[in-house]
Amino acid sequence: MKKIITLILSVVCMNVMLHAQSQSEARSSRNYFGEATAARPEIALEQAKNNFVAKIRVDMLKDVQFRKADPFTCRKIAEQAKVYQAKKGKQDLAIVYIPKNELKRLYAEVVMFDELPDDGLDEFGNIRDQLATTTTPATSEPIRVIAEDTPPIKQPEQQPVQVDRTATQPVVSQPVTSEPVVQQPVSQPTTVVQSTQGAPAKTGNQYLDEILEAHNLFELNDFFTRGKNSGALAYGRLETLTAPENSYLLVYQPDGTIVAVYDKGSNTRRNLRTGVVENYATAFNNIKIIWFQLYR
Repeated sequence: MKKIITLILSVVCMNVMLHAQSQSEARSSRNYFGEATAARPEIALEQAKNNFVAKIRVDMLKDVQFRKADPFTCRKIAEQAKVYQAKKGKQDLAIVYIPKNELKRLYAEVVMFDELPDDGLDEFGNIRDQLATTTTPATSEPIRVIAEDTPPIKQPEQQPVQVDRTATQPVVSQPVTSEPVVQQPVSQPTTVVQSTQGAPAKTGNQYLDEILEAHNLFELNDFFTRGKNSGALAYGRLETLTAPENSYLLVYQPDGTIVAVYDKGSNTRRNLRTGVVENYATAFNNIKIIWFQLYR
């Protein structure tokens, strides 16, 4: 009997220790976290997310690179956060948290994948392409400016056209169809010029070169969004990949650090940063992957 009681007490103590360690982990100073207690678990979770949003937004508003630090974006980050839930007496406890070094990566993914509207600003909050936005679109009617003192131009009188009936018949041009043009990804193999500075090799494609020069996914969220809006590229999460032979792969760690960019292909691909041909699925541990296709 004493052995059974001792065993039960040991199990209870172990559960208490695990419970305490989980709470301690969630409330770590290395994390952003929000917590709440309520009569029902769903209410506690909702209040904890609100508390979490309030905390991360304070820091995001201090950094100009978090250009979309609005409640909607912060809420999307909260939906991606880790959750710890437990009983606290008769109440339900909920803690919502993320490591602080993962905030920029989560922000980048939210901006890239949640279809937020383009606000016309670059990654530093400056007005982007100001000259381009003031240019008359190609589809609009041309603007004709006539100076007030300029005399009207006389049109030459038309002379009757002499028709030579022995001449060949003129070629009739075919009407231009109005069917939309579907862009296809560029399928030419990537040409790499080896670099002597230890930097990623140049490919000759300005879009691909800019991606290769980035160190963190956070640096590319605006670039990818603009590219998608202009029709220059497409991208998605790895689980949505349907055309691997036409898609590059961007590999990054949970904090957003980019560890590889792979050329188009199948499982075995060339790492465009190192030139090494390897299996992307086994080359790294604890990573996330985005595919992208270039149309320019």
